[in-house]
Amino acid sequence: MAVSIAAPVVERIDHWTLVSTDIERTKRFYTEVLGAQSRQHHAYVIKHEDFDTWIERFGAFGVPLRFGQFGTRMSLLFEDPDGYPFEFTVPMENRDEARDELRRRGLEFES
Repeated sequence: MAVSIAAPVVERIDHWTLVSTDIERTKRFYTEVLGAQSRQHHAYVIKHEDFDTWIERFGAFGVPLRFGQFGTRMSLLFEDPDGYPFEFTVPMENRDEARDELRRRGLEFES
């Protein structure tokens, strides 16, 4: 599948866990969808300016997303091919900023 939206850089790992029923399928998800050069895992910090690009990229691959505001973070929530929960998160200055950023985008979100 040719997708014109390049994977932005993931800044750092936040935390991780990985369970897989099909290693090759999971490897393709991490390398093709997420743009990883090697295996990556569960929760990662992304740049604020890359949040919308990740939404577009996941949309191009047909990956369903949910959005969350958890404390001072706004997050993209999705599942890998095995249904394992995954998160890309943007640390914000405070709760209100995280909530307002999601609302500004018109996104339904969990808090």
